[in-house]
Amino acid sequence: MGRLPLEGPAQNYRRAPHFAEIAAWLEPLYAEAHTHLSQLNQRFLEQVCAYLEIPTRIGRSSDHVLVEGKTERLAHLCSELGGTEYVSGPSARDYIEPRCFDALGIELTGSTTPGIRATRSSGESSCTA
Repeated sequence: MGRLPLEGPAQNYRRAPHFAEIAAWLEPLYAEAHTHLSQLNQRFLEQVCAYLEIPTRIGRSSDHVLVEGKTERLAHLCSELGGTEYVSGPSARDYIEPRCFDALGIELTGSTTPGIRATRSSGESSCTA
């Protein structure tokens, strides 16, 4: 992937308020070489969080044990990281399986979809810890 030129963003945003301040800490990021876009994205996220004083750890799913199944994988990642609640967007009801979160004791809530709450059931679940 190599290095990215800063000229494009500079040309588009140079008249924006605070551009010089932001460009000063962005420029070194553009100079870094990355083999994958995900590496670059992680670096940008880490630096933006640091600049905004957002104390969060940015990680990669590849650093964890990944189980089969989309919802199962997501629920297990949440559990492995100590999550107790997963807040999902409105489109999740089309694909997310609440029983996977329920099986791991993780509350599933919808940020804009009130009806997507996981409930405990006595039936068997294919999603197990």
